[in-house]
Amino acid sequence: MRLFLYKIWLQTIKQYYSMMKKTIQFVPIIAIAMQGFTYDGNLAIESDNHVEKNPWWDNFYIQNGAYITKTGESKTVIEVCTGTKNNGNEGEEPKDPDYPIIVDDTRNYAYLFEDQWPLYGDYDMNDVVLIIKERKISINKDNKAQEFKLSIDLSAAGATKSIGAAIMLNGVPASAITQPVEFSDNSLIQNFNVNNNRIENGQDYAVIPLFDDAHKTLGLNRYEQINTIKNSSNNKSPKNISFTIKFSNPISVDELNINKLNVFIFVEGNRNNRKEIHVAGYQPTKLANTDLFGGNNDDSSTSRKRYYISKENLAWGIMVPTEFQWPLEYTNIKNAYSLFESWVTSGGSKNQDWWKTFDSSKVYK
Repeated sequence: MRLFLYKIWLQTIKQYYSMMKKTIQFVPIIAIAMQGFTYDGNLAIESDNHVEKNPWWDNFYIQNGAYITKTGESKTVIEVCTGTKNNGNEGEEPKDPDYPIIVDDTRNYAYLFEDQWPLYGDYDMNDVVLIIKERKISINKDNKAQEFKLSIDLSAAGATKSIGAAIMLNGVPASAITQPVEFSDNSLIQNFNVNNNRIENGQDYAVIPLFDDAHKTLGLNRYEQINTIKNSSNNKSPKNISFTIKFSNPISVDELNINKLNVFIFVEGNRNNRKEIHVAGYQPTKLANTDLFGGNNDDSSTSRKRYYISKENLAWGIMVPTEFQWPLEYTNIKNAYSLFESWVTSGGSKNQDWWKTFDSSKVYK
């Protein structure tokens, strides 16, 4: 039996020896027995017609760095005492990438707002639901952003009053926008006080208007709930809003990070000293009425840079980095999502996937 195995081993080694290239750093191991053989270690096998895996039994194994490639395609360089025996495949010459490089983020980010700030209200967090569908950045050869495109859906309006929305780019000075912002629908921003570049006047940072009346944007001329009550005759398809900003002087890509997008709503009219509601922790714009800070349930403080957070660490605006099912009308989000309260009051350190646990009878869709 030992002689029989040796003859098989010797015959197989002769068959495959011409296919193998090895480096001198490690000693490869080829273990051969009745059940098959193993390529193991720092071993490159070049072959255009290597035996294929048998579908009925494992006739060979490859492990611990060994690999099979076409003849002449291995990267292995073999040095011997007389010089270089094998140069390896150097591959194609590297080439410069084509500019601009497009970074396309199609992950969904849901923004939910409660319009009763500084009171909790019914706390169903569905008075406005906005979902960013796409965020696209064009990057030049200096690794700067030369163009920014954003696509956002207005998905629900549970408010029963006038309510609008905009985005402040927290890291982008208003002076950095020197070309008109291109909107998919200019009619939605007609009641904003904008300059020639279609960003809001009187702001330090660039504020991009989205719409000034959610209900009209969704096609309803009365202030009734939209997409927060199942089977309601008021329910509408989401309204997509998109815009493009071109930077004459490209800016740092970091300034367009999702965490720098300060999405907010305003209620009861778009005016100076307006009632803005931002995601917890995000600063108000220069047009916001901050006299309401610290009133009722709110614990905001400009001096402490604490914004739109309640005395119980609850929020009137949140962002969820995924597709999201918002609560039904008059359903407290704490009841629909049992882990929400511990997440928001911990500042996001606990139950970070809180949105995965919910009562399906208490959410829209």
